[in-house]
Amino acid sequence: MMLIMTLVLLTYQKKNATSSNQKQKKSGGKRCKDCINVRVDNPLHPNTSVFSTRGLKERGIVTFDYHNISNPGGIPNQIQEVKCSKTCRGQEMDMNVVPIKRRIHYLKKEKNIYVLKEITVTVGCTCVYPDIREQKMT
Repeated sequence: MMLIMTLVLLTYQKKNATSSNQKQKKSGGKRCKDCINVRVDNPLHPNTSVFSTRGLKERGIVTFDYHNISNPGGIPNQIQEVKCSKTCRGQEMDMNVVPIKRRIHYLKKEKNIYVLKEITVTVGCTCVYPDIREQKMT
């Protein structure tokens, strides 16, 4: 994903370099050589899910809750994370709960610019059997 964003930004920068310089001369503003403008489209309402998760946490063998991470002034302004329970349900009581993690990108406002940042969040939970290894007696 990072490679795609970089390629898009480089293409955008080359394509709009001439028009940006003309606009800058007209407006009289100063602009650094390596600066580019980035537009972030956010067509979804922040409270709208792409897919339905209704009943999902009750149907699984591991229960979980959602937790919002606040990102004031950032894009998105809230990042949703899953909090796993400590135990598995049903016949899988001897299994261990393991969080499923994913790195996501977001924009964070620092002074007057947005900086691309990365955070690792828990996106799901699963139950696995313990990793049991024999110890050799010496």
